[in-house]
Amino acid sequence: MKKVKSLLCVLLLLPAVASAVSLAPKSRKVDLNEFTKLVVELVPDLGVNIVFPFTLDSSKHKPPFIQRVTNKNIFNVSENKEIAGQNYITITVNKPADGGFVFDKHTYVGNLFLSVDGYHVSIVLKTTTNIKKHYTDIILMPSDKDRHYLIEKEVEHVRKAQIEEYKKKIEKLDERAVSMALAQVGSILLEKPQKKNIKEELRGKISNGETVTLFVDKLLIYQDYVMMLYEVYNNTSKNIIVTSTNLKASNKDNTNNVDVQLATTCNTKVASGDTVNCVITTQNKSFYGADVLGVSLFTNYGNVDVTW
Repeated sequence: MKKVKSLLCVLLLLPAVASAVSLAPKSRKVDLNEFTKLVVELVPDLGVNIVFPFTLDSSKHKPPFIQRVTNKNIFNVSENKEIAGQNYITITVNKPADGGFVFDKHTYVGNLFLSVDGYHVSIVLKTTTNIKKHYTDIILMPSDKDRHYLIEKEVEHVRKAQIEEYKKKIEKLDERAVSMALAQVGSILLEKPQKKNIKEELRGKISNGETVTLFVDKLLIYQDYVMMLYEVYNNTSKNIIVTSTNLKASNKDNTNNVDVQLATTCNTKVASGDTVNCVITTQNKSFYGADVLGVSLFTNYGNVDVTW
């Protein structure tokens, strides 16, 4: 008798077990092509996710994500604000307008049109009471070629984003550098500089033997900065272009040579017969008391070297 009762209990529980098993979420994969068509059957009170291989609201999509559903009285689809940062949309079934759940008597249909980044997905929506036809997730799978393209596109998007972020950081640094430089200039102008007159007129030759004259006026010391004021007179028949300037300092026996790191206003064109006023600025004070100083102008007609 006990065995019979046990058997009856098992038989009574089987429908519930079968129902629980059949209600378990399941998915199916669908090839994602430029034009994709599929039928989605939905059981009332359940829902379906349409899963894409990329985030739907990304700004890199051209054209952007758009959707249109027919028969909105029955089918409800995620709104755009609900898919922010997501790669799927959810479809559910609304209660019919004729009152009560009458899906066992009627089959409701509609269309869902999805378009994003060149992909067009046309879906026929259809209600059903057959749980076997219901899939919780429908996963759209790109081809291998498209998958590689999407990966490369995402890498390129990330690279561009990193470049833009780097540019913004550099701009902020530049703005800060300008602000600090302006503050430094203001601080310098509040002080009276130390002066050291040089008054040297020096001549050097370009590659064709013609002469360029440098008149070195004086040195000015503002806080940590040393400035050398000089003029470049081009008394040659050529228009010379100064591309860079070098300043060297040494003692009398030509030892302890120092190449002074500097900035100059004289990297410019000096037309034949013209004079250009120039300033060398450096934070290296080692040349201030040097026995021998030398300036080299690097031009399109060779170097112009002078010492004093």
